[in-house]
Amino acid sequence: MTVGALWLILTLSLAPQATVPTAPISPLASAAGGGPDSVGAFPQEGRGEPTGGRIYWGGSVRVRYGRTSAIGVYPMVGYKITPPWSVGLRAGYEFVWWERFARTLTSHSFAGSAFSRYRIIPQAYLHAEYGAGNYERYSSATESDRVTYPFLFLGGGLSQRVGRNSWFLVEILYEVLQDRNSPYDNGGPVITLGFGVGF
Repeated sequence: MTVGALWLILTLSLAPQATVPTAPISPLASAAGGGPDSVGAFPQEGRGEPTGGRIYWGGSVRVRYGRTSAIGVYPMVGYKITPPWSVGLRAGYEFVWWERFARTLTSHSFAGSAFSRYRIIPQAYLHAEYGAGNYERYSSATESDRVTYPFLFLGGGLSQRVGRNSWFLVEILYEVLQDRNSPYDNGGPVITLGFGVGF
């Protein structure tokens, strides 16, 4: 073997070998049984995901009893800023009734609001909602006018998956502003039953 051939063999055997870098796997992902893109209980979003994947929608039925009672329907749409945190808009209509002037009075109430939700775990979340409503107020058994009032709901909810991408929701909310014109002036909880798609 010539000196030149020996030198070529030594050069090739000592040359650094190219390696393929691997992404580190977080301890949370390993514990959840996922790969590098799985972290905890919430899916990772925002990395090349279309905006439509962050939008969810649904509706609810809201019931309250007390000095003023009502039943209403509330469609809503939300946007997930991060997997656990979302914001959204909600509109509503309520049929309201109460006792006054020795008779049962009724009114049609309308409302609009903005809300924020934060999932503590996939089955429970915190909820805050600020908005305004408008309803008919009676000054006598035959005279009435319409008034507008602000409201701020604080509370939380439970969610149960009922399909591949659908959830059943139960919320218990308290109105904390207690405006003098508000129909939520009894301080009791407002119970909301609803559903969400994509939530």
